[in-house]
Amino acid sequence: MEGAHYWDTKPHYWDIGCRFGSQYPYPGLGVELLAFLPEVQLFRLRAALTARLDVAVADTLDGPGGLSAVLDSRQVDLVVIDPADRRIERQTGELITIVERYSWIPTVLYTSPAGSGMRPAWELLRRGVAGLMLVGTDDHPSAIRSLVERVTTNRLAERFLSAIERPLAHLPENLQRAVRELVGAPHHFASVERIADAGAVTRRHLSRLLTSVGLTSAWEILVCARVLRAYQLLQSRSMTVEGTARRLELEPRVLSRHIRVATHLGSARDLRALSQDDLVTRCVALVYRPPREVRRVSGGFPSA
Repeated sequence: MEGAHYWDTKPHYWDIGCRFGSQYPYPGLGVELLAFLPEVQLFRLRAALTARLDVAVADTLDGPGGLSAVLDSRQVDLVVIDPADRRIERQTGELITIVERYSWIPTVLYTSPAGSGMRPAWELLRRGVAGLMLVGTDDHPSAIRSLVERVTTNRLAERFLSAIERPLAHLPENLQRAVRELVGAPHHFASVERIADAGAVTRRHLSRLLTSVGLTSAWEILVCARVLRAYQLLQSRSMTVEGTARRLELEPRVLSRHIRVATHLGSARDLRALSQDDLVTRCVALVYRPPREVRRVSGGFPSA
């Protein structure tokens, strides 16, 4: 098969039922965590997660340093709260309101089974928080790390990365890492130049490397990464297009253009209605162009 890359001689993902998911060894990314905890639990949390992620701390529910203010001003991937913290005693209703308002951000409760936090904990668990961790029972370092990894793993990013695993594996290691970070945290990448910097290559060399393995362009990968994240945010009924764009550090009109490019859909409402399989398939069809000879053998691209 003249001109084809040797790794493209095997069936592509659309020939085998979209084998997304756990087959791709998706690495943990830099997670930004917001904690509202007593000092002892905060110390245990930080000790378990040393050098793995950034831990911000809130000291009230409202106000300049409060939970709401931090959630409004920072990109937060996980919230860890002790509902028995004395600073929020008898404020379960206000805490529930905040958790529901930011429902796209997973929340874990970290409290004592013998304390006063269990009653509000059960109420919050009924509202869909991501997990419960009990002091002295399941808060040893490995358990904390395991819970944080499980709760913050970006499943949609995993599926997209799994679908482009074959060409991605033939990029230099630094560039592989940059693409994975981009897909997992697109708000950290304002431009193609930022991708090149993260991959320790020039923009021109970045383009050559991507096209050599069948990937179209860094810009189109960036677009798909942003649209995948926008899709996740828009699953929350309280999230608007403007709020989604702000979370991605984009203008709403730019996000709308990205949605059209990646999915050929005209609105965020249409994007919200897509299935995850359909969205990932459309994104992969945009960014992955294997050699023409392989497309002929494998039956072409999946339909959008």
